Amino acid sequence: MEKEIIKKHIDSSLALLYDNDLYLFSNRVNERTITGKLAYYLNLYIQDYDIDCEYNRNKDKPKYVNWDIHNPDIIMHRRWSNDYNILWCECKPYRNTRNENDDIETIKWSMIWELNYNFWLYINFGEILTNCKIILFSKNYEWIIEEDLSRSV
Repeated sequence: MEKEIIKKHIDSSLALLYDNDLYLFSNRVNERTITGKLAYYLNLYIQDYDIDCEYNRNKDKPKYVNWDIHNPDIIMHRRWSNDYNILWCECKPYRNTRNENDDIETIKWSMIWELNYNFWLYINFGEILTNCKIILFSKNYEWIIEEDLSRSV
């Protein structure tokens, strides 16, 4: 899947999330509730892949990153294969920035481990859509390309 298509679907899904579920941000619900709704909206646009929250498997084994078992907040993939790992997403609610660097480091480590994802996404949800911090990572051979999508939403 191409980067522009991924960006378009992320933008559209975030817009639906904030249009339909603003209550989640103003009432301090758990991060998993927010990521579950975002995954639901992504699935409206993307039906060719599985979109899972907190998915902790690498085929039939635990998913390891930097020797730790890790559950990405949202992934777009095909289960039981590493040939179609499209997107790894880590999210934080707007009121939590203290672990931002940890999540970004996890993303970068997962780029090194042989999990074969095409894109990695970090979202720090804002109280409103325009306050979201959104970073899309991709890999060009050995270089990590970081693109701030915050202003494009």
